[in-house]
Amino acid sequence: MRLPVPNDSLNLLYQTATGDTGGSQVARAFLFWLGGLPNPTGFFGEGGLELRRFDPRHINAAVEVFTWWISGVERDDPLFDILDRL
Repeated sequence: MRLPVPNDSLNLLYQTATGDTGGSQVARAFLFWLGGLPNPTGFFGEGGLELRRFDPRHINAAVEVFTWWISGVERDDPLFDILDRL
C-alpha cells in the first residue's frame, strides 16, 4: 500500500538539516542515506544509532518518512528535491 507523501515530516527534517547542530547532522545523514547518496559533508556516523540523537518530534518525522519511503512511493521527487536543495 502506497502512503501519501509526509510533507510536514519531510519539511521538518529539511529545515533541521539546514542548521548547524548535532540534530542537523543526523537529519542530513538520514535523508542522504534514504536516497542512497553520500553525505556531501563527508560525515560518516554510527548508522541508525545516530537517530537516537533526535528528540521525539524528529524521531516521529524520520519514522514517518521512512515508512512512506518503503511503502513503494509513486514519485521520489519529494525526497530528491530536498536532497538537491541541501
